[in-house]
Amino acid sequence: MLSGMSRGAGLVITTKNDPVLRHVEFVRLAPTKALAVLVGEHDQVENRIIELPAGVTSSQLTEAANFLNAHLAGQTLPEVREPA
Repeated sequence: MLSGMSRGAGLVITTKNDPVLRHVEFVRLAPTKALAVLVGEHDQVENRIIELPAGVTSSQLTEAANFLNAHLAGQTLPEVREPA
């Protein structure tokens, strides 16, 4: 709307808020790389490529996702990083 009214480029900047985690999933990309898919409570999605130790199996990735979903759901990433 802004660019239409001004007949120029429009730019909107908002503050980045940390979404509350709802779900975590891992997708293997290579033997030592995976895509971590983080889904927030308002359907925000963040994708991050992570390095895996050699030998991590698909079942271990599933177990890790299950553990994180059971223990971290309802928290933001900064809250997760805080020491207990």
